[in-house]
Amino acid sequence: MVCTPSDSRPLKNGQLRLLQVLSAAIIATSIAAGLWKLNFIWSTVEPDGYTPVFRKLVFVDFTNLWAGGLLARSDELNTLFNESAYRLWLQSQFTSRYEDSEWSYPPTMLLLGAPLSWLSLPVAYWTWSIGTALALGWGLRLLGFPWGVAMLSCVSPGVWQSIAFGQNGALTALLLIAALSLAGRSDKASGLAAGLLTVKPQLGLLLPIAYAASGAWRAIVTATLTAICLALVVALAFGNETWMLFWTRTRPLMVAILEAPWADTLGYHVNSISTFVAVRALNTSVGIAYSLQAIVSVAAGWMTWKAWKMRSADSHLRLALTIALVLLATPYGYHYDMAALSVASAILLQRNGWMFKPIVAITWVWPGISAAAGGFGLILSPILLAAFAWSVYRQLLDSKHISQPACA
Repeated sequence: MVCTPSDSRPLKNGQLRLLQVLSAAIIATSIAAGLWKLNFIWSTVEPDGYTPVFRKLVFVDFTNLWAGGLLARSDELNTLFNESAYRLWLQSQFTSRYEDSEWSYPPTMLLLGAPLSWLSLPVAYWTWSIGTALALGWGLRLLGFPWGVAMLSCVSPGVWQSIAFGQNGALTALLLIAALSLAGRSDKASGLAAGLLTVKPQLGLLLPIAYAASGAWRAIVTATLTAICLALVVALAFGNETWMLFWTRTRPLMVAILEAPWADTLGYHVNSISTFVAVRALNTSVGIAYSLQAIVSVAAGWMTWKAWKMRSADSHLRLALTIALVLLATPYGYHYDMAALSVASAILLQRNGWMFKPIVAITWVWPGISAAAGGFGLILSPILLAAFAWSVYRQLLDSKHISQPACA
């Protein structure tokens, strides 16, 4: 008889084998589904690079990162930060069928897009997609996670979604996990990762709370200085007006997209994972949606504070919990941002003897199927994230008092 690291109840050999087989089947199916999705998307590509799947270039959102870098280093900021001019530029460069698109990132993202834009778009896309996935695995190994966790994370549903959409999920997952994992071990390195994460600041909303609760003041200072340095580098590289244009044009545009009625921006909202959008999908007002999001965000912040005050609690459980809470706290999050959640699932899978518990299994596959539910007007991710967070929080409380048994 054996037991899992997180459960003292013994398992018979037959039960153990069945759970391991089921877990392996879930992993294999999710990897096959990710490969099938990529193959399907790329099989629809037409000679001009357009795919009817997304009604855009097959590189999807990566096109914006590449184009933004090209326009910024070509001193064409007015084109980049003007929605109409930018769309016309994309159509003139690629295909007249290119539908709505806009620059939606903080200017710090231009520091990534500019060097990539020296490559051709297809080469840059695959360099970015494969490179960030491998960087995630390599980074997890450097942070001390087992090979199995690192390898599974590279081919997780969250990473497949990020690759399919040409997004940055693998990179931001690594930065978030590094910031959380290194807190208390190397606060300066943790703060550096947090500062770099300001390329997507909504994913760092709870980091100051985690740092304050754990007394990681050096991490706060380092993160602040890193963010300031990044902002200055952007201003020096592309001009002071970059930040002004972001604040006066990009910020209002993205707020308008977020707050738009459900039917007006389906292409964005079906991929959302936030409480705000879930409430808006029920035809409620913007005020009600913000109010409920605020309640969820405050609750996530409170739970983060409590978790990071538990100095003796299991660090892996605290990490997994904080990742889920970060995704709950932001009103602006999408399924490819759940690459970090896939890593949390892989960590808990390994911790449980490579056997999925039900909530972890659902959380593992969810990034790959959340948009399907969104297509029916059901943004269910907040419910899943809350259930996952509560399950992990309860285990975290237990880990303060109960030593985990060794498995044989």
